[in-house]
Amino acid sequence: MREFKCLNCRAVFSEFEQTNNDYDNGICPYCGEYRIKEIVGVFMPELKVIPFNKTDIKAYLDRCIRHWRKRRDEGDFVQAPCYIDAFQSVRTTLFDETLPEE
Repeated sequence: MREFKCLNCRAVFSEFEQTNNDYDNGICPYCGEYRIKEIVGVFMPELKVIPFNKTDIKAYLDRCIRHWRKRRDEGDFVQAPCYIDAFQSVRTTLFDETLPEE
């Protein structure tokens, strides 16, 4: 049995809840949005904590910011500024500084 989760309303449902196969078209039977994904390996007996350190987090955020700045410079004026702001916000919250323009 296949299970799906709507990324809009967060509903979880099986393929048997739909008679017209809308799940194959990516349509949620509850909210009607075209934003579902198949859940693989739903069973999680326990949550695991992944150890990380500040250096790794800062390096990850810096890579993301540089990536989106490059996309912005290549002409992506819609998404790129939003992602830059989001990653800079996280960086400021965690490290009390932003990544300066290079």
